Order: sequence, then C-alpha cells, then structure tokens
Amino acid sequence: GEVQDFKYNGYTYASIIIKGNLKDNNIDGQVKVQDKNAQISYEGKIQLIDDQTILDFTAVIDTLNFKALGFMEKDLSLSTEIYSRLKLPLLPNDTGFIKLKKVSFSNPEERFYTDSISLNAKKIIDSTFVDIRSRFLTLDIDGIYGIRDLPDAFNHIADHHLNQDSLDHQIVQIDPKSRHVSIKGEVRSIKPIDIYLEKTLAQAGIIRIQSRFDFEEA
Repeated sequence: GEVQDFKYNGYTYASIIIKGNLKDNNIDGQVKVQDKNAQISYEGKIQLIDDQTILDFTAVIDTLNFKALGFMEKDLSLSTEIYSRLKLPLLPNDTGFIKLKKVSFSNPEERFYTDSISLNAKKIIDSTFVDIRSRFLTLDIDGIYGIRDLPDAFNHIADHHLNQDSLDHQIVQIDPKSRHVSIKGEVRSIKPIDIYLEKTLAQAGIIRIQSRFDFEEA
C-alpha cells in the first residue's frame, strides 16, 4: 500500500509505496519513494541477519540528499542505478556482484560522475577474491577472509597506517579465521574524497596501493 507522511530519522517522507514485505531487517518486494529529497525505485530482496546477508535487488536512485534526510551533516547528494546479486558469507564456488551505473556524487560546489563502479566476488576453496573496477579506482583483494570484515580493515588502515612506510598491517578482528589478505590497486582520482570532505586535496599522480595484512582474534 501507500504510506504518506512517513517519519524516519527526524524526516517526514511525502510518499512511500510498498508492494511486498518489510520487517525484521528484511525488504522483499517493490518499494517506491517519492519525495523531493529521496526519489527511489527498488525491487528485490535485502536480508540482513547475523549469519547471512542477502543483497539480491535492483534500485534506481534518482535523488538522495543525505543532509536533508538526516543521515549526515554534510550536504551531499547521490544518484545512481544499483544492480546486486550477492549472498554473504560466500560458500566455495559461490560468485556474486554489485554494480553501480551512472554514478553522480556531489556537494553544492562540485560534482563527480562515473559510468560505472563494479564489485565482483568469488570463493575458491577457502580463499576469497574480490575485484573493484571503475575509472577512478581499481582494487584486487584476495586471501582467507570474510567480505564483511573488509570495512573494518580499510578503516583501520586509513586511520593508523596511511602515513607510515610499512605496508604490513595487523588488524584486530573478532574472526580468527581471516588471514593473509593482499590488496593491490590504483587510485586514479581522489575527487570523490574531495567532494566528501568538501575541500580540494593535492594529487600529483596515480596513487598505487600494495598492502597485506592479517586479522587476529580480539
């Protein structure tokens, strides 16, 4: 049915049309959000539970204004198309992907656009392989790890190691099974970071990434 004047996170949405089930961290069906700060069409299934994550959906985001919706203080906007077929954790021989098309990311002063950003994942025996491809960034990640561990690992490296000479990192993590993770890639443009930080950073050329780290039990 249609929900009008729906309030979430301090913001009241004009109209949300739902055909399906939305409950207990599960979105299964069709959702259309019609609001001046959020225009979204969604179809598929998202399931977020402790032992399994299912991201099997298509979404078209025409407008998403993060500050107006109360998601962050920065005045940032996003529009994109998302195509996702990914289940976590990956089992041996599983594959999956998330692809973003027509990505536009902006603040009031600058806009970044790229045709696509793709993430492809597969698991062979006990090793997981992830590649990220776009015009501004390429990354290849392989090792014995869970994909859900990666955000914490990236945050740890960014917070503590970017200004050090060593490229060996030990990540404190709950999962003791993750280890021997290698990351290689290139950053061709930092403009998305400029837009997020709302300032211009100097970039002399391509930034090359070559790092390896282990997870250890916390």
